[in-house]
Amino acid sequence: MCLGGGNAGKDAAAQAQREADDSRVREEQRQARIKEGRGNIDTQFKGFDDNYYNKYKDTYLETTMPQVEEQATDARKELIYSLERAGLRNSSVAGEQASDLEQKVAEQKGAQVSKANSAAQDLRNTVGESRSAAERDLMLTEDPTRAANDALARTDTLKADKPAPGLLGPLFESAALGWQAYQAGGKQVTADASAARLMNNLSSASRVK
Repeated sequence: MCLGGGNAGKDAAAQAQREADDSRVREEQRQARIKEGRGNIDTQFKGFDDNYYNKYKDTYLETTMPQVEEQATDARKELIYSLERAGLRNSSVAGEQASDLEQKVAEQKGAQVSKANSAAQDLRNTVGESRSAAERDLMLTEDPTRAANDALARTDTLKADKPAPGLLGPLFESAALGWQAYQAGGKQVTADASAARLMNNLSSASRVK
């Protein structure tokens, strides 16, 4: 009885050891598949580096900056024509108005750089989210081949995302409106001065009578 019980105990221990060995082998195989899958994901996503995002930003600016400069050129011409019509082309007013316009041009260029940076950062975030999703799928499927195909499909979609800021609206209307307000104010001051002179003349004429 004792001998039989001893053999049964040994058999149970051997079975437990075999199961433990099988479990260890399965886990090692699982980890190997996951490692291979992560390598496949890394391969597909490796092109999304700082150079990629910088190029994305540059492409954005290649669309917007020429538009800013074109509108700035038109605004400069409009300002010059307005100053010439007002007889102020070489006045201090001309210098002030030109300085104000150039400040607005610089602000608009800075705004476009900021938007380009934001667009590149948004893409970086999207890529990160897509990669995380690919890794989560890998953990569920433990299939390195499927992970490679999934990552390839994801990166193809991401690479098709091109910056599209489109056409910019009017950027320097405020400059034109500011100049118009300045002109209107100047005309009003001149009119007020003329009215004051007229009233003084009338008053003087009354006293003479």
